[in-house]
Amino acid sequence: MKLEERIKMFKVVFAPKSGEKVLFLVDIPHGDITDSQLWKDRRKMAKDWYNTFKQMGAKSGFIVEFMEYKATGINNAPLSNDIIKDMIVLVIQRMLKCKLGS
Repeated sequence: MKLEERIKMFKVVFAPKSGEKVLFLVDIPHGDITDSQLWKDRRKMAKDWYNTFKQMGAKSGFIVEFMEYKATGINNAPLSNDIIKDMIVLVIQRMLKCKLGS
């Protein structure tokens, strides 16, 4: 899909607005949880989508973040407390950065 087509799709499907926040949360292999080509392809797609949203956000005034976490190994499993803590830290850092004008 071309960039212009992806932007059009995102505007129609997600309709992000100024002041909103978008988080791409991507699980990554580790330890006994092995990688696969399909999983690599999905992570690449997520990164492509993130980059497109970053471009859109720069023009439209919404914030886009990308965060990786260690896969749970089970589809739709609850996120661990460590992952949730990391997300909270990310949000606080972002809020402080905005407040300080960095």
